[in-house]
Amino acid sequence: MKVKLLAKAVRDLNEIATFIAADNPRSAQRVTESLADALDLISKNLEIGRIAKGQTLRLFVVPRLPYVMPYRLRLESIEILRVFHTSRLRPSNGS
Repeated sequence: MKVKLLAKAVRDLNEIATFIAADNPRSAQRVTESLADALDLISKNLEIGRIAKGQTLRLFVVPRLPYVMPYRLRLESIEILRVFHTSRLRPSNGS
């Protein structure tokens, strides 16, 4: 199924890469590749994320990285709402 990154998710990914690259460009590239792999994993396993309590979205914890991707299933796509570090305060509605 097609993965659609919402604007906030795109911004999050850019900020993650920029932040890490400031100290270590190689690490930024590895993290970026791992996040892309996570998106691919979600696209192939639609229900891989756990259902968020009281929400209509799912949360996928990226393997071996401290990032969470809230997403929701649509008829023809998977919408990735955000990508955030687990140490950051989570948005209350995933957006």
